[in-house]
Amino acid sequence: MDTPSAIRWVVYVCLPLGSLAITMGVYGDGQGWWDDRSFLTNLASSFASLLFGVPLALVVLSHLSAMQDVVVERRVAQQQTQRVARDFLSIFLNLLPSGTLTELHEAISQLDDDLGEMRRLLLGPSDTDQLRVALSRAVVHYSDVSAIDYEAWAAHIKRQWTVLDEEIRPAALSAMLNWLSAPAALRISAAVELLQTEPVLFTDPEVDRHIRRRTDLRTRSDYVVSRVSQAQEWAGALRRVVELLESELPRLATRVSSSQGR
Repeated sequence: MDTPSAIRWVVYVCLPLGSLAITMGVYGDGQGWWDDRSFLTNLASSFASLLFGVPLALVVLSHLSAMQDVVVERRVAQQQTQRVARDFLSIFLNLLPSGTLTELHEAISQLDDDLGEMRRLLLGPSDTDQLRVALSRAVVHYSDVSAIDYEAWAAHIKRQWTVLDEEIRPAALSAMLNWLSAPAALRISAAVELLQTEPVLFTDPEVDRHIRRRTDLRTRSDYVVSRVSQAQEWAGALRRVVELLESELPRLATRVSSSQGR
């Protein structure tokens, strides 16, 4: 810890004077200077004690107080970080049908499979019946991973992530607490932005019309392909958030190890 220059000067002055006072006191005892001078003896010994006590109080005790402040600051930052992180997870899951990250991860995998099947059918030889069946399955599995009030859910997620990234992160790092790695923070920021837009594949009536009008899927439908691609990007963003919450949230706001702090 840095010691203010004024305190350093007090230490530089008091310690030599204190050493000199003790030396004179011991020498004076041998020479009988203090015989029959009890008041002067007490005064001299008190002055010598003061010269050593002042540096002790200013340096040692102030450093102990500063260390206590650091501990309190770290504890407050840790509690605040963990609380906001739990709030982020709670808000993330609160409006979704899946109650846990594991359930949500499985539902996203099913949706990914459906979207991959749709893309394969769109780009390869197949018929509209197969594509419509794949779309129906995708709609069902999308309902397992999407909030009913999507706009409110997406807004809550973005607001809570902003609080974590802009308000809580500086305090956590200042208190030497673990935080998301820079790549992880960038990935979750990008994913949260992608989640602000609901996939139009599941809400656009034109998708079904495009499929119904075609009798052979060997003719590429860029309109439907673009909707499937956007849905795949959305599902990927949702998966990234879930994976980061699973891997990073448990270690968030824990103490940085000595090897990391070097």
